[in-house]
Amino acid sequence: MTIDIEFKCKSATVSGSKWGVVNVEIDSVDVHELLEAIGDKKVFESIELDDYIDWAESAGHTIDIIERLDADEIIGWLKHNGHLDADS
Repeated sequence: MTIDIEFKCKSATVSGSKWGVVNVEIDSVDVHELLEAIGDKKVFESIELDDYIDWAESAGHTIDIIERLDADEIIGWLKHNGHLDADS
């Protein structure tokens, strides 16, 4: 598969793997604009769990997202953000 796209970003790091997968890390880019340029190709976006949960909460999707997350990740996030005591 060949993808030819243009986008503006602060920095980009491209790396390959022995399985023929290309990983691209980009900084300071409009994700919606980028995904629109890529089209219907398979793209997996990486996001920090803290940011994902904050987004879910603000968008009213907390229950939907929490149901799909690993319980240990949720407990770790709650402890990290002071919602649970470390002893809990």
